[in-house]
Amino acid sequence: MKLKKIVSIALTGSVMALSAGAYAIPTVVGGDGKCSSAGIFNDASECAGGYSKNAINNSSSGVSTQVAALTSLGFDFGTGGSSSFDFNNFTVINANGSNVSGSSISVGQMMTGITIFGAHFGNGSPLGNETAFYKYDAGTVGTSTITFNNIKGISNLVVYSTGGTPTTPSVPEPATWTMLLTGFALMSVVMRRRQTAPIVS
Repeated sequence: MKLKKIVSIALTGSVMALSAGAYAIPTVVGGDGKCSSAGIFNDASECAGGYSKNAINNSSSGVSTQVAALTSLGFDFGTGGSSSFDFNNFTVINANGSNVSGSSISVGQMMTGITIFGAHFGNGSPLGNETAFYKYDAGTVGTSTITFNNIKGISNLVVYSTGGTPTTPSVPEPATWTMLLTGFALMSVVMRRRQTAPIVS
């Protein structure tokens, strides 16, 4: 009975490790790093920000911030480059009312694959009146919502691109590898004990 219990625990740990998220916190590629340390959206592979105040607008400073952040995240501005890019093409989503459910926001479009979005968070958020930009894999099935780890203080967001193909496979975090290897080690010990156990007639 004890052996079965140990095997069960080991298998459970290994399965949990394999199914764990690919990212613990996003890699910071621009801004002050709060986009990662504040724990707002941990499904991202990379993030840029925060950047001071609400940068999701068409003012010269807003456009400049968006260009810097999106460039650091590998956004494709097209043949004309960022200098001729029209930021009026994006729909700014107000993060309030019927499009918000718990920690999820409906963005009004289906997202798949590599997706890049930006969001402004007010003074009541962990960012403290700053804008952050994220790159994450929305998956192959598709989703029309973005679910945050901490949605407090969010005011609006913009989805800049979606449908991109991941360039690298998801790599488990060190803690995930530790859990996985521990599970397999326990299974190995149990199997060895079974093989060396004396046969009682």
